[in-house]
Amino acid sequence: MSVTNARELAKTQIAREADELEHTPDAEEHELRLIYLIREYQLTVVCREEDEIHIRAVLSNAMYAEPLSFQSLTSRDCEDHPPRVEVTATCRAHPSHQARLEQIASRISMEKGVTSVSWSANEAEPAPE
Repeated sequence: MSVTNARELAKTQIAREADELEHTPDAEEHELRLIYLIREYQLTVVCREEDEIHIRAVLSNAMYAEPLSFQSLTSRDCEDHPPRVEVTATCRAHPSHQARLEQIASRISMEKGVTSVSWSANEAEPAPE
């Protein structure tokens, strides 16, 4: 694409956005909120007590990869199923990257000693500026 064509395309897009802002401001605000949306995800793994350190390492390494923003990693004993441990990783990401979390859940479900894997998403909120 030539520089002139790119410039014309940009001018057309800017004019379209300006028109939309003028005539449908609520729809434009909604569109902007969707662009900057962030959701908090929790991935919970139940595993044997002796596999906890390995599962924590796998989760920690997976959560540090882009586009996820790793927040926390916690463990607690499963009182109703000893000697099982529940390991929960919390991360933040745009909903368009939810497939990455699903990949991690699928991958970790194949680890030795894992008896349960689940994930949930908390209400979305705008990304901080």
